[in-house]
Amino acid sequence: MILAAAIALIGCSKEIQYKTVEVVLQNASMESNVAGDEAYNFLNEGFVGFKTDAEDRGAAKAFFGTDGNLSMQVKVNANATQLWAYTKGAISKVQTFALPAETWFSEIADFSSMVYCSKAATIAGQDKVTAVVEGITAGVRLQIVDSRGDLAGKPVKSVTIESTDPENPLIGNVSLNFTRPGISAITDGKAEVTVHTMTADNANSTLSVGTIAEPSEVGVVVLPCTFKGKVTVVGDGFSFVKEINTPIALQAGFIKTLTIDAATASTAAKLRVGVIGDSISSFSGIIPNGYKAYYPKSDCDVDKWTKTYWGILINEYWDAELDVNCSWSGGCVAPGVSGKTEGSDFVTRCTDFVKPDVILLFGGTNDAISSNGVALGDYNYDLPFGSLNTNCRFRDSYIAVIKAIHANYPEAKIIIILGDHVTGEYATSVEEIAKHYEIPYVDFRDDKNVTKYSGSHPNYNGMKYMAKKIYEETQDYLFN
Repeated sequence: MILAAAIALIGCSKEIQYKTVEVVLQNASMESNVAGDEAYNFLNEGFVGFKTDAEDRGAAKAFFGTDGNLSMQVKVNANATQLWAYTKGAISKVQTFALPAETWFSEIADFSSMVYCSKAATIAGQDKVTAVVEGITAGVRLQIVDSRGDLAGKPVKSVTIESTDPENPLIGNVSLNFTRPGISAITDGKAEVTVHTMTADNANSTLSVGTIAEPSEVGVVVLPCTFKGKVTVVGDGFSFVKEINTPIALQAGFIKTLTIDAATASTAAKLRVGVIGDSISSFSGIIPNGYKAYYPKSDCDVDKWTKTYWGILINEYWDAELDVNCSWSGGCVAPGVSGKTEGSDFVTRCTDFVKPDVILLFGGTNDAISSNGVALGDYNYDLPFGSLNTNCRFRDSYIAVIKAIHANYPEAKIIIILGDHVTGEYATSVEEIAKHYEIPYVDFRDDKNVTKYSGSHPNYNGMKYMAKKIYEETQDYLFN
């Protein structure tokens, strides 16, 4: 009896019937828009997503046929009446397209990952239908040039497109609801797209400044919007900004070409660099009056501040300007050290800056000298600045310096330099504190390339090496 009932139930089950439909993909008629922008051709061979009103979801390979049409074969529920085709996004009931979308670094801008969705195609009783696809995202082609020719051929580090209108974001999430045709929501907008240049594993991903005759181009996919903002181009030793004050329509399915000419753009404000250190970072006439300097020396080739590691970074690598160098020869990070001048410690000096964009923090050598009697102290990360016991305690003082910088200069980026004469647990403490605060540190421990003038003090070659290493290890942190 039980077996017979089970067989009866199985016999009553209804199998889903499927049918195969050929879907021909066709661009919507968009030869141009009123602004004269270039209409994008979405018809490329490859996998295309599809969805039906009978809950079919999947992807099929689209091919160009002998008739020149792009088509694909899809297997769908025989009861399905409508079908949508789309690119990008996960295959699920509600498609989400996560942007910022991809960027490209070729001499010819590539927009192959622009997003489209078709209008609903009626497939009831049909074995071949046409799905008309329309763009969801917009393309921006940036032409980076210098009509004067001064910067032509120079490599570009980054390009930033920034909207100044929060109501019209450049990027965000596009949500498609396939229970009805078209776009149902555009949400979670952000205001900036950043394009980076060559990476070590992609030697072809280069971008350099071009000329009017041969512009360098980069393509970016964004959400359609009315754009008002600025484009910033940063390269080796240069930067310039193009202000877009008249709103520009970035229309779905179209590519807007913007020429960014260094000759007519404004020069971006220079990076302001603050320095806090001991003798290695000091230079007479540059540090504040009353602070003790080590450099220059009559028999040392570091005879100009531009020959120090920080001077080389400012003038040769970053094209920056000095904010304040508040270094003190012989100074410890910790206050209260016997024999040291009051105020020579880092805790007291770390708020001497004006408006720094980046602060070079280079200390610990004198704290690690046993005769100074500076204890290691504790990692009291959770204590407020005023509650830290900094008196002759290294860890507490180092943490206090970082807390004070963060409180007084919240926009400044810190670079920690770990010198080759910071030893033992003092060096380990600097490393641990840097990791805790996620601050990059440049490690010169046991680095024999830091050539010396005397003792722990680098000569010009040593300074040049230090500057180069600091630049190479921190440029992504500062400029990307």
